[in-house]
Amino acid sequence: MIDSAEELSGIEHPEVFQEVLSTFRLAGWRIVFTTRLSYLEDLERTLIHVYGVSFDAVNVESLTDRELARFSDTYRFVLPENARLRTLL
Repeated sequence: MIDSAEELSGIEHPEVFQEVLSTFRLAGWRIVFTTRLSYLEDLERTLIHVYGVSFDAVNVESLTDRELARFSDTYRFVLPENARLRTLL
């Protein structure tokens, strides 16, 4: 997973990332990029025009408190008490 992929457009040496990306793809890897919705068009342009990669965008909605609590129970992790921090999850 590559988090905050909006930074890809500012990579100083894109050919290095291109080589890594190509190696992973040739090995059969599927790569997940995350980005904020406001940067999706920039990411799309970068992936297609700079790296020659197509992709499918998937929008993941924010979890409700109930959904988050269910995940916490299912996967046995402790949720932070701070409501603001829980919204970031």
